[in-house]
Amino acid sequence: MTILGLCNKDDVVFSVPNMVEPVRTIENYLNRLQATFLNLEHYHDVKIYYASRELPVFYYFLDQRLANFKMYIFARNIWKLPKFIDQKYSPDCFSEHLYQRMHCIWQKYASLNSYEYWNSNILDNTLQQILFYSECGELDSLNANSILDGMENVLQQIRIMAVNCSKKDLSDNFYLFENKILHTSNHVLVKSKEKNIIYITFDNPNFIYTDNQNFIEYSENWYSTIREISYALGAGSGHNTLSFFNYLVSKIDMVRKRISYNGNTHPPLGNK
Repeated sequence: MTILGLCNKDDVVFSVPNMVEPVRTIENYLNRLQATFLNLEHYHDVKIYYASRELPVFYYFLDQRLANFKMYIFARNIWKLPKFIDQKYSPDCFSEHLYQRMHCIWQKYASLNSYEYWNSNILDNTLQQILFYSECGELDSLNANSILDGMENVLQQIRIMAVNCSKKDLSDNFYLFENKILHTSNHVLVKSKEKNIIYITFDNPNFIYTDNQNFIEYSENWYSTIREISYALGAGSGHNTLSFFNYLVSKIDMVRKRISYNGNTHPPLGNK
């Protein structure tokens, strides 16, 4: 849906797909992501600028355990799909075919050039979700630890990508930065020779988007500011990279300990 009737220079028109076609199944959401990438195939010299306060959704698709859990969270709490409303978490709720679709979407994303700005809190939302459902009995400890294993696996893969500056086939297409100062909402600026678009998560993982040129220019200036105050994580930044990923792993370890306490007083999650 596109919101119309705006006339001021500082008004921006956004398209809101979920208002017209609410997500009815997980496949609906994956279809929407896939359609976005199919559209990008018509553009040349595509570059993605991604600023996020949590792990971008595509990286969940690197591990089936983590991907299934995040789809469960979205289906139960955001899309409110009837199948999941009163359903305890179980990986049996998700087919192998569904994960293969998610992984194919990852492959599409991995083929594109991206400049990504993360912070050390990118896992906090998912870790809190694991804790919540574990403590209320909707997620057993075996599955909780399996999901945490999946998170560690994803981090290990991302660390290698960052060091190699590549998401796929050593293609020199991944530039990861740590943004320690400005913690932002999740938005993605897609630039190409033909068209520029910015996507903003709204009711995450749902999104809205616009190609308003004034807003694009405003966003480009904002990304320039973020770049100036961010630290590269990758080739030539060994200490920063090691520190960043080790800290994220320590957060996962802390959640493992909290789950193992089985209802005792829990220490709070630390902040960097």
